[in-house]
Amino acid sequence: SRPFVSSALIGATTTAQLASNLAASEIRLPDALIAEIEAIHREHPNPAP
Repeated sequence: SRPFVSSALIGATTTAQLASNLAASEIRLPDALIAEIEAIHREHPNPAP
């Protein structure tokens, strides 16, 4: 929902780690947590210019 690209750097050394990393892409944040993140973003819209 942001106008920029973010990604994870995957450095798995075992198939179990790779499976865990891939499963993380299915995680959905609760609406309440997204609202908190949005509130922080409104206060600090560009923390690392």
